This record gives sequence, C-alpha cells and structure tokens, in this order.
Amino acid sequence: MNAPQFPAGAVSPHFRAEALRIDGQKIVRERVIEVRNPYDGSLVGTVPKATLEDVRRAFEAAHAYRSTLTRYERAAILNRAAALLR
Repeated sequence: MNAPQFPAGAVSPHFRAEALRIDGQKIVRERVIEVRNPYDGSLVGTVPKATLEDVRRAFEAAHAYRSTLTRYERAAILNRAAALLR
C-alpha cells in the first residue's frame, strides 16, 4: 500500500504543539523542532528546543526528586502494567 502524498509543508489534522515539562511547569520556547509522520511526511507537531539552562534545570529537579513510593511499590506498578499489556 502506498502512503498518501501530502504537498510539501502539509500539516496533519492531528497537529500538536507541545511544551517542555520541567519540575511540574510547562515551558514554551520560540525555537522548536518539527515532528513529522515518517509514513506520509506530514507535520504532526512541534516540540520546544531546550536551552542549556533548561537542561541544567531539568537535571537539578531530577537530582532533587525523592519518591514517596518504595522501590517495591514502583516494581509492583510496573509489573501490573506489564501484565495488563500481555
């Protein structure tokens, strides 16, 4: 089956412009990376291009995070999700 051909610059009807999410906050940047459907080449969305400061802030937030669940509770959640997918 051949992929539908979209004219250059065509935008998918399911287009989404996403924001960065760092430490519970949505961050929008002027510079973005286009996300294209590999099947038909249509533009399906954009994601912000993170700055060096964004990356540093994300690493700081991740380093400072302390889970409220034990490793056993987290493992149980993942095992349950895996069982649901089977």
